[in-house]
Amino acid sequence: MRLPLFSIACYAALLLASSLSLAALLAPLLVGPSDILRELSSARSLRALVLSASTATASLAASLLIALPTAYALSKKNFPGRGVLLELSKLPAVMPPIALGLSLLLFLKRTSVGAALDSLVGLTFEVPGIVLAQMAVVLPVMVSYLKDVFDAVDDRHILMARSLGLSEFEALVKVAIPMRWRGILGASSLAWVRAAGEFGATLMVAGATPHKTETLPISLYLAIARGDLAHAAASALVLAALGALALATLRIAGRSVE
Repeated sequence: MRLPLFSIACYAALLLASSLSLAALLAPLLVGPSDILRELSSARSLRALVLSASTATASLAASLLIALPTAYALSKKNFPGRGVLLELSKLPAVMPPIALGLSLLLFLKRTSVGAALDSLVGLTFEVPGIVLAQMAVVLPVMVSYLKDVFDAVDDRHILMARSLGLSEFEALVKVAIPMRWRGILGASSLAWVRAAGEFGATLMVAGATPHKTETLPISLYLAIARGDLAHAAASALVLAALGALALATLRIAGRSVE
């Protein structure tokens, strides 16, 4: 009798991958549940959570305003240079976040336009800089994901809406978005949790000032630097829980995570 070696290898790989995911989620508890609970209820953890949640919400809202029309145009319109612009929109998504953050910092400090923007809004080493850094990381991912979402909208629905007198903007708002709201919800939940856990670009643009630009990942970084393993583990546990929440939202929205 031949052993189903390939099936055994598949199940072994699945078990290994699941074990790694479970270990990543639960390993922070090795520090000690009582220490974790104490740190989770500390003012510093709550402040970092509020700052991460508020800046991630702001960056998501701003990213949606740009990503929705951009993805719709890349999906439904034919124009010269569309392929080049499509690839350019993906470029920041494949850059390491810390390199992307350095590029943003140099733009804000070494160009007249960036310096004027920084002077007007107050971006570098300030809270608005966190939102900008999160947007830089999240926006290209959202554009790519939402383009796939709009690709699934049958062009005949758009043409029918236009033939009934709707403008292109109305076709987007009244036809395309309602038809694919589950995909948009899934993209938004992933983008939000990605923004809340953003570290590299945030460190470059907003710095790591305790109690000022201390988001959850920055708080984890500062805790490791001062040898506070309990606080670092608590921050890691909250970030893992946020990721699990995003996956649950995706599941509810009927989308699978690739």
